[in-house]
This record gives sequence, C-alpha cells and structure tokens, in this order.
Amino acid sequence: MGFIVCLANAGLKYSALAKINISVCNRKPEKWQFVVLVYSYCYFAYFWTELKNMYKIILDIHIWTSILFVVISLVLTFRVTRGYIIKKEKYGKTCIYLENSFILLLYLGLILGFVLYFFLEPANKYVVHSMADVNRILALRFWSIEHFSVMLFALILAQIGKIFTAKSISHRFKFKYAMIYYDWATLVTLVSLGFFLMNR
Repeated sequence: MGFIVCLANAGLKYSALAKINISVCNRKPEKWQFVVLVYSYCYFAYFWTELKNMYKIILDIHIWTSILFVVISLVLTFRVTRGYIIKKEKYGKTCIYLENSFILLLYLGLILGFVLYFFLEPANKYVVHSMADVNRILALRFWSIEHFSVMLFALILAQIGKIFTAKSISHRFKFKYAMIYYDWATLVTLVSLGFFLMNR
C-alpha cells in the first residue's frame, strides 16, 4: 500500500515537472527520464521513511545494549572484587569472557550512540517555540555530549585494564588491575548514564 502511494506521489510530482519542462524547453520528456524520475522519487521517499523507523530501531538496540552492559558490568565487578579479596582464586575463562563482553558492549554502545546523535536524530527534536525550549535544548545537547565523552573515557579505562590483565602473569595482579580499571569504568558509566537519563 505504501509503495502504491509512493508511486502516486511520484506521478503527481512528475506531472508538475513535465509541465515545467514542456513550458520552458518546449519539448516532451523522454521515457527514460520518466522512469528515472519515478524510481528516484520512490527511493528517496522510502529511504526517508525508513530513516525515521531506523532511529527507533537503533535507539531500542542501544537501550537493550546499555541494560545488558549494566548487568555484565555488575557481575564482572563482583567477580574481580571477590577474586582480589580471595587470594587463592584464579583468573579463569569466566572472567575473560566477562571482560571481553564488557569491552565489546562499551564499543557497541559508543558506536550506536554516535550514529544516533550525529546521523539519525530527528530534526524536530530541537525545534524552538519559547525560551524554555532553548534551555531544554541546551541542556539536552550538553548532557548528550557529556554522556558520549564519559563513555569514551570509560572505554579507554577498560581497554587499559584489558592490556594490564592480559600482560600480567600473576592471577593476583590480574584481579587487581581488573578491579581498578573495570570498577572505575563501571562507576563512571553508571553515573554518566544516571545523569543523562535524569536530564533527558
């Protein structure tokens, strides 16, 4: 049904362009021009519609990625803190899987946030009707940039922690570095996420 409406709109647009073309150039458009025009119009109309839907889809993915990250980060924080306190515990495969998932989700969340803010954010989100809207938009932009910057900082912390845990031979030092860098990255992320959600 949407494709039929798209074709109808394209036909109306083509009719107007054809009249202009005839009046200005005093000649009838070629058939291939009609095909190209209709195809182009349908493609851009479809792309624009899908772009609006894409924002919601990627936003939902970003939200679920953030929720999964919070769960993984809390489990990882508990594991490495307990491993550091209990000196005989080994830094096994579970901790490695958790730290890899932790960093992967940070990367994914950062990329999705970057795409949402710079490429897919609706233009009407920043429409100004009053001074209250100006203050709201300024606050929204500030916390968006702040959230992005802090998430980048958390990713750098986590990446440094991964380097130290990979190079350490002693399990005790692996837990120590993991506790320092992953716990701080988790804390920074949760604080930033909390402020960002409160000011949306």
